[in-house]
Amino acid sequence: MGRQPLQASLMPIGIAFGLTLLFLWPCFQLPYHALPAQAGSSITVPLFNAWTIGWNAHSLANGLRGYWHAPIFAPDASAFAYSEPQPILWLVSPVVWLTGSVTFAYRFYLGITFFLNALFMTRVLRRCGLSLIAQSAGACFLLGNELWWANINTIQLLPIWGCLWCWDCILKQAYGRRSRGDRFSILLCLEFAFALTSVFLCSVHHGLFWCTLLPITFVGWFIFFPRRRLCFLKEWAVILGLAILFLLPLIVPMYSALRKFKTSRNDRTVLSLSANWEAWRQTPGARIHEFRSESELENDSTMGLFSRGLRPNGWLLMLSLLAACRPAMNVRRFRVATILLITAIAAWGLSWGPNLELCGVNLWNSLVTIMPPLEKVRSVYRYAYFVHLPIVCLAAMGVDSFTHLTASLSRKRIPRSLVGWLFVFTWLLSQLLFRPTVMLAAAPDLRVKPGWVEILSTTSQTRKPIVHLPFVTGYGEADFEQTTKFMLHGLQHLRPMLNGYSGFFPPTWYEDVKTLSGSRLTPEQFAALRKQGVALLVVDRQRFEPLEASEAALAGLSVNRIYSSDQQIEIWELAAE
Repeated sequence: MGRQPLQASLMPIGIAFGLTLLFLWPCFQLPYHALPAQAGSSITVPLFNAWTIGWNAHSLANGLRGYWHAPIFAPDASAFAYSEPQPILWLVSPVVWLTGSVTFAYRFYLGITFFLNALFMTRVLRRCGLSLIAQSAGACFLLGNELWWANINTIQLLPIWGCLWCWDCILKQAYGRRSRGDRFSILLCLEFAFALTSVFLCSVHHGLFWCTLLPITFVGWFIFFPRRRLCFLKEWAVILGLAILFLLPLIVPMYSALRKFKTSRNDRTVLSLSANWEAWRQTPGARIHEFRSESELENDSTMGLFSRGLRPNGWLLMLSLLAACRPAMNVRRFRVATILLITAIAAWGLSWGPNLELCGVNLWNSLVTIMPPLEKVRSVYRYAYFVHLPIVCLAAMGVDSFTHLTASLSRKRIPRSLVGWLFVFTWLLSQLLFRPTVMLAAAPDLRVKPGWVEILSTTSQTRKPIVHLPFVTGYGEADFEQTTKFMLHGLQHLRPMLNGYSGFFPPTWYEDVKTLSGSRLTPEQFAALRKQGVALLVVDRQRFEPLEASEAALAGLSVNRIYSSDQQIEIWELAAE
């Protein structure tokens, strides 16, 4: 009897680990020299996330001193608050310290994410009373989901295990303590608060969206368990208070930094990144329309159109419907299925953002009024993750229904377990054979310092900012690839730079774009750089006109070349006035 609970606990771990290896095996190649990315896409976001891993590791090694003062967007002092800080990346900081490679740590974090997604999916399904077969199917459905693979570049959107952990706590709150009656549980409150906090630690974006959907679950349990309402109210009040307390060090600096410049998303951009009928008719990864950047939309009178498919897998939808057809469906499963269905419908409606109006009322604008932090959100379509997640859970319930119906209709009385495992293995094989292609894109190996990085590390005036030229070639995502590579090398020399990339850009960056536009420098631009205290110019000769070609512009200016290499990188020293 003692072996069964142990086996029941270890089997989901083994399943999650095995599925993670199967799905991510192609991504583990070239661990030090490349990053996995969606085929045919820009690698700006993977490079930026690799830089985020490196900065988190560096800050943690230094006791989090200057955590928000990343050496980009100089002289801004809160640069790290303009994007997803992802403190959860501290988990892989030891990997960075031991290997010196952020690309290796990137893969390690990708593996942890997939493993935890699968593990918490099995926990939730197990607490719903589903069999090991259904738990395995749910993990397969989640790890092979097209929406996740279509957005493999954006690793901050891949972790969904925090939301599953919240659901696990809710099910434990409702069903996991019969022997103790309805007594208040501080341990459960702590676990739930940690679960909710983990959603924000992985992605503040997901955390905000999850907070708009979690009340649906609360109301559902409040209705289904009238005798426990007082206990639920007490526990949820404590959970909310603890979660806010845990999140204050993360949310306050970010909100303060963004509020300082009164940053908000352009209405046209939010509208263009909200879902529509065409998006929900296409599978993830399908390109519907070419999306234009926020800056392009601001300077264009025409409306940008959403560019990604969001439709859930048709087979999963069929299995979700089948979940309601199982004979003698127990009360627990009915309650869970009802809440999952309502959550999926609510997330589907919210994914439309400003595109959805009911009776003349724009629901998204009303929600932004209630929750002001949502005005910082751009990609409203990402509510689609919270449409797919309940569907995956319902589809796992449908596997139980499928095996029951198939076994009962068979004349030879085929064992249900045989039917179930055959279905799971068939589905897994199809997912592995037809999953989206992932490319391995070259990335800087930070274990080796290029010569120009050594110069930047050893020259005097290390606190004065530098600038990489060309500054930026455009406003599209692909135009920042070189910038993000320079940011990665910035982890080696740690000198503040005017360049940068993030979710938001400070006003000083837009001024620098106007000042440093073009492929050559003028005396006026030199004067502007000197006024900002720039000490060194790092010039890419392949993409920027060599400074010595502008002798007339350099006449009378104290500009000296201190480094040149075969890698087409030059360093020029700009003397102070």
